[in-house]
Order: sequence, then C-alpha cells, then structure tokens
Amino acid sequence: MVMMLLLAASASAADPKWRLWAVAPDSVTNDKPITIYGWIENVGDVPLSGNVTVTHTFPAGISPVDAFIEGSFSGSSCQLINQASVCDVNVDGLVPGGQVRFTYGGDSNRPSPVPQGASGTLLDVIDVSGGGMVDPQSVEQSMTVDAPEPFTVKQFAMELTGLEGGPAAQAGSTPDELASTVLLRSVAVDPFGTGASALIAPTGHLRDTVVHVPAGFVGNPSATPVKCTGQQLAEPSPQTSG
Repeated sequence: MVMMLLLAASASAADPKWRLWAVAPDSVTNDKPITIYGWIENVGDVPLSGNVTVTHTFPAGISPVDAFIEGSFSGSSCQLINQASVCDVNVDGLVPGGQVRFTYGGDSNRPSPVPQGASGTLLDVIDVSGGGMVDPQSVEQSMTVDAPEPFTVKQFAMELTGLEGGPAAQAGSTPDELASTVLLRSVAVDPFGTGASALIAPTGHLRDTVVHVPAGFVGNPSATPVKCTGQQLAEPSPQTSG
C-alpha cells in the first residue's frame, strides 16, 4: 500500500510531464487471485499530447489480463502479447492534475490466480512511454509467495524534484514538487473466498501520519495570510551575491 503527499510549486516547464505509479501486494498465496494497479498523472503545467503505451509484463506463470481503464482519456486499444498486456491510450489534452488509471484484476476483470505450487519471488513490471514526454518510465514490483510478514512501514522516501524531473538539491534552486511516500507492507486478500475478486490491504493499520516539510516551505498557499501580489509574481527574483 502506498500513501503519498505531493506538493507542487508554481514554477512551470513548457514540455508535457507525467509520472507513473503502480501498486502490487508484497505477499501473495498459491492459487489465490491478485490485483495490480497502475496510474499516470499529468504533473506538468501543460496538457499531454498523443498516446501513451502501457506495457504490463506479468510474472511468469500468471496469465496476463487486459487493463480496466478509468480516468480522462479519449479512447484505447489493448492486446495480450505473450506475458504482457499492451494498451495504447489516447491522452491528448489530458490537463495538469488529470489521471488515467489501470486495474489488472479486481471486480472489473477477473483476477489472475497465483499458480499452484509457486514459490519464491514474482517480478511484475509496468512500462509507460509517450504522451509528449521524451523519457519512458518503469516500475518493477516484487511479490513474495509466502505467509504475510508482520505490519511494518516498508519504506519512507522524500523526493524534491526540479522542473526537468531530476533531483533539486542545489541551494537556491526552485523545486517543482516535494513528494513524501510511505510504503506499508501489504498482502493480496480474497475478501469473499470465491476467487472472483481481490484486494490489496496492509497487514495492519496506521493511527496517525504526520509529515514535516522544510521550514519556509508553504505547500498550501491558503495556510498563510501572507501572499505575494500579482505584481510581485511578475517581477524577476532579486539577484544575490556572495
């Protein structure tokens, strides 16, 4: 399970920019269904253009299924090729903040079960390219065929991203966004025991989540009564020396 806090700055870049996320269970069980989620979001300041190609390569032994697609898109076509589901999705005009979501399994299309007798680690890969962005993105996720491990925070990460998509670590730089990600250890759940549906759930529950941002960083402009005027925003930043 993924919990995310995403704070975007007002700075902009001229080229389309999207980001890929995906979620798969950490622990799965023999002969039980699984569901895998993926989504892209326009995280830039201009609409996307053309199509994106989403290639989901399923782990060996798990029969691939086509995606159930939701969100803001103008049409799609999918096909199964060997171990992969390949979808071309028209995202032309997808506005900043808009999303396209892909569900593999669940109630929308029958989930694929983990093969009987499977063991070890299963590797799931989702690749996305196009939409007006030059560089493709990929997410690899490992699923362990075993009893669920105890509840834990698997990973906590903070990413400060610049306008071009790389890290914004230089003093005086203008970050495009600050993303804090909390990964909880999760398990595939068949809620009704029928094999007709599957969920991803953490092995426990959080009580409170508090994220501290750097001093002086205002992610929500409405949180402070002190705001820049339109004239101040139009003026160039003052140059400092030393």
